[in-house]
Amino acid sequence: MLADILEGPAVPAHNRLLPLLISATFMMESLDSTMISTPLPMIARDLGVDPVQAKAALTSYFLATAALIPLSNWLSDRFGPRRIFTAAIAVFTLGSLLCAIAPTLGVLVAARLLQGVGAAMMFPIGRMILLRSVSKKDLVRTLSLVSILPALALVVGPLLAGYVATFADWRLLFLINGPIGVAGIVLALFLVPRISETPKTPFDGVGFMLSSVGLVALGCGLGTMGGPTISLGIGIGLSVLGALFVLLYVKHARQTASAILDLSLLRYRTFRIAVSSSFVVRAAVVGALPFLLPMMLQVGFGLTAFESGSITFIGAVATLMTRFLISPMLRLLGFRSFLAGTALFGVLSMLFLAFVTETTPHVTIMAIIFLGTLFRVLQILGLESVIFAEVRPSEMGQASCLLSVVKQLAASAGVAYAALVLQGAELFKGGPMAGGDIRTAIVFVAVPLVLTVIMSFRLSSEDGAEIAGRAAASTKS
Repeated sequence: MLADILEGPAVPAHNRLLPLLISATFMMESLDSTMISTPLPMIARDLGVDPVQAKAALTSYFLATAALIPLSNWLSDRFGPRRIFTAAIAVFTLGSLLCAIAPTLGVLVAARLLQGVGAAMMFPIGRMILLRSVSKKDLVRTLSLVSILPALALVVGPLLAGYVATFADWRLLFLINGPIGVAGIVLALFLVPRISETPKTPFDGVGFMLSSVGLVALGCGLGTMGGPTISLGIGIGLSVLGALFVLLYVKHARQTASAILDLSLLRYRTFRIAVSSSFVVRAAVVGALPFLLPMMLQVGFGLTAFESGSITFIGAVATLMTRFLISPMLRLLGFRSFLAGTALFGVLSMLFLAFVTETTPHVTIMAIIFLGTLFRVLQILGLESVIFAEVRPSEMGQASCLLSVVKQLAASAGVAYAALVLQGAELFKGGPMAGGDIRTAIVFVAVPLVLTVIMSFRLSSEDGAEIAGRAAASTKS
């Protein structure tokens, strides 16, 4: 009995529960990444440090995640995805509990590093387990189910953080992960299936060093931009350094049979198109817009943080609706038409958002946010489904790892791009930031999204037919 539990089920007998388990673990990470920024001044006050120093609790998490994502697939192949995924949940949960009891900033930073280690393993390996446990015809339905909880966490997190930090204690925010994590560890032992062995490859130490240094430097550089002038200079320097190491890794990967990040996956046309589009969309939707929209509502329109959150919360409703829309829309349209349409309407809705003013009725703003969120989330779900259309089962781990790297960099790039546009507007007019500058930045964020419309038409009408549920229809015709 004990041996069976330790080995895991031979087949995914609990297919409906496995996506919920993985979704819940992803939700922990999403909640954690969105909640800590809100109470940061209170954390700094309680720990007796400057708010600028307290930012180390944010950067330490990112550093650990960016550095270790490339390692996740090798660990999974070496020790088994089930073991590493369960260990990742345990490490992340332990880090959360240590954050809740941290007496000093040093302990908090160390605990956040531990959380980052767990998150770096949890996301790519959890996605890989899912990809190798469901058939391609069930992929869209499963991925849309898994995306609901983390997407809701991105919207609910700041509101929950503001409420708890204001009326209770910020430490409670970290304790939320405790029961979820413990339940996740227990359920993982019973629900995560045994996955067929993949060949154990030698550890690519040089590739790990080059990719980790490159990703960390790029992420830190992009994250530093948009501050004072000295921060901009440091940010550009770190970004150039990171880009240099990434280029060195690309050269290394081409000459190495067992590179830690398998760039040969880019030979698949659907993977190449979807990865490129996903980077652009995520930079705008996950990076830039969550940075600009609250700023426009609060700084530009003079709303309170609670009023702003109450307006943007409508995005959570739109996210929930995508779960029921994506499968029938893909069956009807196919990936090419679906992605082109959602990309086009996503661009238009963002441009509409740039033309609202403080006199625009809140209902109108909410309607624009609702429609924009609906189309952009549908686009992301579509891209992150078709991305695996040509990938073989044995390559799912590497594909998941590369997608995690893209998602990590896209968010940082989006914030940096938006911040630089705002900074450029201030320099151009020689005055402080105003609401019009933020609306201009939203236009600049929307423009690159036009590329995703163009890239969608590079797909053929048959690409991803099995995943979209159109394979049978194509065969009959």
